[in-house]
Amino acid sequence: MATTTKSTVNKNGSATANAKSQATTNTATKPAASANDLIGRVTTTLKKTYKVNLNDRKKRVALKVYHALREKMGLDLQTQVRKNNGTFDWQKWNTKVFVLLFGKPEAPKYSAPVMAKIASYFYDTISEEPTQAVADLVEFNRQSLERRNAIQEQSEDEDLEGDDEEFDDSVLDDEDDLDAAAESDLDEGDDEDDLDDDDEDFEDEEDDELE
Repeated sequence: MATTTKSTVNKNGSATANAKSQATTNTATKPAASANDLIGRVTTTLKKTYKVNLNDRKKRVALKVYHALREKMGLDLQTQVRKNNGTFDWQKWNTKVFVLLFGKPEAPKYSAPVMAKIASYFYDTISEEPTQAVADLVEFNRQSLERRNAIQEQSEDEDLEGDDEEFDDSVLDDEDDLDAAAESDLDEGDDEDDLDDDDEDFEDEEDDELE
């Protein structure tokens, strides 16, 4: 009798443990399922409301790798062409040659790892390990974007400084006109002074690299 009771308790205990284990497993997988459901809901809502689809992580990484490879190879080609006293056409490279090889930015022909593999073949600064090679190109793209933003900000600052100087010159010109008019009124027999305005030209340096 005692043996039967012990066996029953063990059986029930084992069943309870299995039930708890199953509940824990269900709980662990539930957030992932909920996240996928939410992603689908977000995608559907944005598409319905704004008629657009946001790029996912994979597409964003591929786009960065695409631009990085295009710029890195373009800069290299530009250097080599100039050594031969030639002129490198960035417009042709960006919109025709590179597109022919790798597709358009919004629809690359190859995945990020494949493009990174191409980069690692030509450049020792890009790792031969696929994952790291992608990371290297993403970092190159970040630095390039940061550099272009800095150049643009500098150019805008120079434009503002130029506007200020032109404004100051116009004020001085107006004051000179008033002084000349006053002198003319006091000395009617004297000829009015001729005022020579010096116009300053401000030239903004443009980066001949990629946009």
